[in-house]
Amino acid sequence: NESHIKTLVRDLPARVRAREKDLIMLARWDPDIVSQVGESYGSSADSIGIDKLKELTKILDVMSTRHGDLVTYFGGDMALSKKLGRMYLDKKFQRGRSQTGIRRVVEALRIFPENDPVIRDYLRDERDYQALPPIEQPKDPVKLCQDLTRALLALDVNSLTEEQRLTLNRTRAVLNEVLG
Repeated sequence: NESHIKTLVRDLPARVRAREKDLIMLARWDPDIVSQVGESYGSSADSIGIDKLKELTKILDVMSTRHGDLVTYFGGDMALSKKLGRMYLDKKFQRGRSQTGIRRVVEALRIFPENDPVIRDYLRDERDYQALPPIEQPKDPVKLCQDLTRALLALDVNSLTEEQRLTLNRTRAVLNEVLG
């Protein structure tokens, strides 16, 4: 754990102490995957660079915060880290640059509902990152506001239901908070 690593490195040379964050990050990963850490370019296809593990750790982070039930389903952080490491080595994040694939997965994990079956199936089957359904791109806020303004001006305020009034009041509260 983190406190053990801090204790271990405190008396070591400065260049080792400087890698403390990397050691803490590596402690979250399955030992079989950590043993694959090396130069991730060149002739060795069986290595994962430390920077790629840092990127993959973002998947672990989002899974822990947003998809905790799925982390449990896969056997915890350590088992999930092994699965992610295997997926990386099997080039499941690579169509061009693997960093792009990893970022796409992180984005999907943040956007999809908590513990979504789509995420479960994607990880269970160790699919290529492009197997994830497309994520709707955020719309231009100016266009959204213009559309909302036009729709609101066309409303007959006297015919609004209670639910519609509550929804509009929540929207007003959110706008006030954002612009606050």
